[in-house]
Amino acid sequence: HVGPNADLRLGILERGTLGSGVEGINRGWPHSAALLRKLQASPVSGIGAASSFALDNISLSDQAFAIRAKDIIITTHGSHSVSLAFVKPCTVVVLLLQSNFLVTEFAELAAQANARTFLLHRGNNITASAEATFRLCSASLSKAWIGRNSDDYQ
Repeated sequence: HVGPNADLRLGILERGTLGSGVEGINRGWPHSAALLRKLQASPVSGIGAASSFALDNISLSDQAFAIRAKDIIITTHGSHSVSLAFVKPCTVVVLLLQSNFLVTEFAELAAQANARTFLLHRGNNITASAEATFRLCSASLSKAWIGRNSDDYQ
């Protein structure tokens, strides 16, 4: 847990590349660099450090260490998200969902490790994003996950 006056460490968990060299395809969130630049140009109170990181080509223990070093993690859906099982309790995880792949298991995995997980589907504005997320994901969320998260906000 982080104390009340501590600066939080935000990490954008990138998917890494598919393949290697010049042929490698970047599969990460296309806005991660812009968000990092914005946070550097206009720091947000409470965010002490913001960086992007990837878990490919490192040992499992290094993956766990990298995940546990962050207080807030923003990531897209993908197999790299299985390492969210290593989060510290109360880590905030924001999972950005793609319209063609609306699977919530990685959010539930992080929640089982006592993270605070949020799902966000793409939309033209925040209201459209929230409505699409609820409409497209609520059927696949377990009642235990919804109950565990909703109890915290009542």
